[in-house]
Amino acid sequence: MSDFRESVFLKRAEAGETLTDALVIDGHCHMGPYFGFHIPDNDIGSMLRVMDRVGIDTIIASPHVAIGPDFRLGNDLIAEAMQRYPGRVLGYAFLNPRYEDGVLAELERCVSLGMRQIKLHSCNGVPYDGERYRPAYAFANEQGFPILAHTWGKEAEVFDSLAEEYPNIPFILAHSGVSDFDTYVKLGKKRPNIYLDQATSHVGYGWIERFVEEVGAEKILFGSDMPFISAPQQIGKVLYARISDADKRKILGENAKRIFRLES
Repeated sequence: MSDFRESVFLKRAEAGETLTDALVIDGHCHMGPYFGFHIPDNDIGSMLRVMDRVGIDTIIASPHVAIGPDFRLGNDLIAEAMQRYPGRVLGYAFLNPRYEDGVLAELERCVSLGMRQIKLHSCNGVPYDGERYRPAYAFANEQGFPILAHTWGKEAEVFDSLAEEYPNIPFILAHSGVSDFDTYVKLGKKRPNIYLDQATSHVGYGWIERFVEEVGAEKILFGSDMPFISAPQQIGKVLYARISDADKRKILGENAKRIFRLES
């Protein structure tokens, strides 16, 4: 953008100020300890302090324990956080298809706890297009529930056919761009219900600018991976991107408000 240095968000970032004049929804968060290494300040109270400092209005999270040893416990923990901090914390229903009772029973339980979005991860070894996931896809397609799925490069290609088969599901591809950047560009351009999540531990120069140019700002979502990764570092790549402030507003929160059907 020709007036890059005049960006309100850039000036806020450079001054170390809290964002107070934009809706900010962090659509990719976790909570609690992680088995692989120590994560400081991983509790919801610490995360809320970071949110207040940065200017994040709402997070959508799935605890680390859900992705690892106990998905039901993780879903219970995020449901408790939702109750304690209504409007500030929303939860993903994390589904593990390796259990005999399948994914639908847990999804329905999570819906009864107030969850309206789903988180999937390939760590369980079940392919995303496998039959075990189909009941959840059918339910989500009927309800219009968004699905955030962990992807890494070519792994994302499976969502080409899934997005066509389930057109009412907004599929959000986590970590878009970290590997095989062109795959994400292709999917984002091809499928109207595929969105690109920007929670990435490393930041390629010009990634966001290229996504905006080739896919469109309305298809890009801010996500930090907090507390796994620093939220200030993650939001900084949006604030410093050479795109318009109108596009930054879309990425920071307006897109998520629409996709997750949030009232505020």
